[in-house]
Parts: sequence; structure tokens; C-alpha cells
Amino acid sequence: MVATPEVVALDLVSAPQHAAGINNVATVLTELANSINTKQLIKLTTTYTELFWVQRLGYLLDSLGFHQLADVLAKTIKNKKLHWVKLASNAPYKNLSRDSKWKIIVNTEVEPDE
Repeated sequence: MVATPEVVALDLVSAPQHAAGINNVATVLTELANSINTKQLIKLTTTYTELFWVQRLGYLLDSLGFHQLADVLAKTIKNKKLHWVKLASNAPYKNLSRDSKWKIIVNTEVEPDE
């Protein structure tokens, strides 16, 4: 069985430490974003009740310039009760800033390979 781009994106942001870190996740997302099907992505948001992955993925897509995909995700969590989530789960809590749209604690800088 082959994983879909949507599932790969979910897996990457769910455990960035297993994907060589958040910078590598961002690099892979830049290559994967154009293959993501919005209907399948929305379906995943209803299948997986934990929302931290939606927050991380949305934040990363926004910061990488994939605003249309990010907006689709933003609509799925618009009326949900969200908790603040660290961008990099295994990085120390170093509050560089907070993104209120995604309720992300930006505790690291994202620098994808180009």
C-alpha cells in the first residue's frame, strides 16, 4: 500500500522528530504541497480527532506560501476549541512568538532546504 500525500503530510507534522526535524518536514512539504488533494485533507481532519497536526500543518503551509491549502485547513478548525501547541514538539519551550491563527507556539525557526 502506498501512502497518500495527505497522510504523509499528517505523519510528518505529527512527529517531526522522526522526520529529521521540522526543517526537513518543511522541505518535504514544499515538494508535496502541490500533490495534496483538499478533499482528502478535509477527510483526514474528520478522521483524526486530535487537532495539533492540523494546527502545525496549517502554520507550515501558510509560512511556506501555500495559503490556499492552509485556508482549507483553517476552515476545518474555525469553530473548534484549540489548545496552544509547540511547532516543534521535541524542541525546548523557547517562545519566539505565537501565531494566533493556528494557536502555534513558535519555538524554533523554520528553514527548509531550497
